[in-house]
Amino acid sequence: MLSNTYDKALNKQLNPRAYLENNDGYSFFEALDALIVTGPTRTNVNDFRAILIQA
Repeated sequence: MLSNTYDKALNKQLNPRAYLENNDGYSFFEALDALIVTGPTRTNVNDFRAILIQA
C-alpha cells in the first residue's frame, strides 16, 4: 500500500515537480483527493511579511 503523497502521485502518473514549478498545488492535491479546503478565514495572510534583523 502506498503511504505517502509522492508515491500516490507517481502511481497516478502525476509529475510532482511540474506542479511545483508551476506553483499549482491546488490541482496537484485535488487530483490526489487530498485537497484541504478551510473556507474563508476573513484574513489576508498573503500580505504577511517577516523580517529578521540580526545584531
